Amino acid sequence: MSRLPEAPGEYDPGAFNQLIADLERSASNSAGTAARNFTPTNSTKRRSFDSSTVTLAELAQVVATLIDDLSDSE
Repeated sequence: MSRLPEAPGEYDPGAFNQLIADLERSASNSAGTAARNFTPTNSTKRRSFDSSTVTLAELAQVVATLIDDLSDSE
């Protein structure tokens, strides 16, 4: 990972806007990019669970739904 440049001595809107654009480009959809490396199969959409009674199968459904959602969010 590259380091951020030194802060300018004076405010330069062009340099500031370029830095923001670079940061946004680097961070854009990194979770979605990672999620595309996984392909859940045989899953049911599930968006909630009771944390005191959840089973492994129910939690796996939530994870599969999250992966699907992140993969679709380009």
